[in-house]
Amino acid sequence: MHRPDGEAKAGLRRHFLERRLGIGARVVELGERAQSSLIGHPAFGGARAVMVYIPFRGEVPTERIIAACLSQGKTVTAPVTLRTERRLLPLRVSGNPGELRPGEYGISEPDPDRCEPFPPELLDLVVIPGVAFDEHGGRLGYGGGYYDRFLEAEAPAALRAALAFETQLSSVPLPLGDHDTLMDLIFTEARVIQGGRARPESRR
Repeated sequence: MHRPDGEAKAGLRRHFLERRLGIGARVVELGERAQSSLIGHPAFGGARAVMVYIPFRGEVPTERIIAACLSQGKTVTAPVTLRTERRLLPLRVSGNPGELRPGEYGISEPDPDRCEPFPPELLDLVVIPGVAFDEHGGRLGYGGGYYDRFLEAEAPAALRAALAFETQLSSVPLPLGDHDTLMDLIFTEARVIQGGRARPESRR
């Protein structure tokens, strides 16, 4: 992969963030459909340990996914952003009130005083947010590279499943750099997109 121009990526981020914020009140309705699609997929059914993002700024909600994990006896975690280390740390959540707190960048995160760390290498499925996606599994994030580093270095065997609205999908391939990771699956309110990443060998 080449190294895309930073200004081009910044322009795309602005464009797709505006489109996502334009969904308005339909976030709940459309988000329910995307979540239901993921919950009904074999990738979710076969996962024993899942990491799920906590949404902000109009991202697809994840409350139903967390509830489904808990009701099905799965281990469910959410990431804490370690800004000085530039990495994500998954902490186990139980759905109890008060276990989330404001974290870096204004995103809610599990409270380390109430939630235990979970080994990232044991994750079977990582549910990933993003600004934009394409039909080949390409993802445009927020520019920090946190998920790219986490997926490549700490959870390489986990299946990568993104949640997005149709309006976040690019009709042309996104400009990807050497360190931009591809998604295995993308779930929207209307369809499931199979990404282009080669599957890693199973650790089992």
